Amino acid sequence: MTRSPVIRMYCMLYLLVRKYKGVVLCFISAIMKHICSDR
Repeated sequence: MTRSPVIRMYCMLYLLVRKYKGVVLCFISAIMKHICSDR
């Protein structure tokens, strides 16, 4: 039963996103604000 590192990485990423959904959303919104303010 060998797992490919890509699937493993994806699972880790999924768990992180699930755990820190609020932080990720704040981070994305901050980036969007930064991009919008640049123009």
